[in-house]
Amino acid sequence: MNDVLKILQQDSVLDPAAVAKVREQVSRGVLLEDALRSAAPEDKILKSLAAHFEVPFADLAAYDAPKEFLARFPARILLKQHLLPLKEENGAILVATSRLFDTAGLDELTLSTGLDLRPVLAPTADIDRCIKSHLGIGADTLQSMSADDNGVKIVEEENDDMDLSMAAEDASIIRFVNQVLAEALELRAT
Repeated sequence: MNDVLKILQQDSVLDPAAVAKVREQVSRGVLLEDALRSAAPEDKILKSLAAHFEVPFADLAAYDAPKEFLARFPARILLKQHLLPLKEENGAILVATSRLFDTAGLDELTLSTGLDLRPVLAPTADIDRCIKSHLGIGADTLQSMSADDNGVKIVEEENDDMDLSMAAEDASIIRFVNQVLAEALELRAT
């Protein structure tokens, strides 16, 4: 932690007051990366760390990956861990993350795919925006429904006595609708 704070202070990303604030938060159990985000703009922190630790920094403004490439990765993990696979390079997959020191997300993705992953730093907001624009809202729910044999069934018989409250009990559909509504609220949709 001290080395990271020293690097950020040398690069004029953090001033002495911000360093003291970060130390205090970490002493209370806050993750270092979360404490840093509260003290300075995330992109400045990540650019500084990328330069010092020789990890690439990605500008995701022009990100465009084929759906077939993204389909190789579990959407649930990408959304939960804020990870974005960028491209394959020299036999490894470059994955955008905002957490250089917390490798749990990359480890989980490696275990689930068996692929060799290399981190690339990018701001969390940019990663989340790209995930939503390329995978859509509720991508993890839709992916799990398509993998599940009991997901969506076509009913060929018309049954006027069908109880709609029982049909709505399917947890994956409820979760999907909740995700769509939460996203609409976040975007202030009418």
